[in-house]
Amino acid sequence: MLTAEPEGWWRRRYRLFDEEGRDLGVVELNWGWGKAGQITVEARLLEIERHRWTGPWVVSADGDRIATVTKLRVFSRSFEIDFDGENYLMQPRLLSSIFDVFVEGRAVGTLRSAGLFSRRIVVDLPDDMPLALRAIATWVVIMVRKRANAAS
Repeated sequence: MLTAEPEGWWRRRYRLFDEEGRDLGVVELNWGWGKAGQITVEARLLEIERHRWTGPWVVSADGDRIATVTKLRVFSRSFEIDFDGENYLMQPRLLSSIFDVFVEGRAVGTLRSAGLFSRRIVVDLPDDMPLALRAIATWVVIMVRKRANAAS
């Protein structure tokens, strides 16, 4: 299990920690055209870009595409992550800030807020899932939250 903690109240930058409190990396959300964010884990910089309003986000490392994140419908908060040839579905629970993660229709974990008014995110996904994938899923939750806050 991981925890994503914001580095400041107004910042869009979160640090990832494991259960022992070890710093595993950074997840950062950007606003603006093109570059949507970046993730630093396992001494790798992952850049997240979106080239059109409705297209997928592309996650690349050293110029190579490692994942895509696709929003399934315009007015939904469901996303599909294609990572290393495997599809992961992120679906929010009804009237909740909890996201369930599915692989081939089977629930494998959740991402949720640490508390009612907390900005911390608890990433409860299997330890054998690549850290980069867990960080990408965390970026999706941060993006959804920021968009919801901007709309309210």
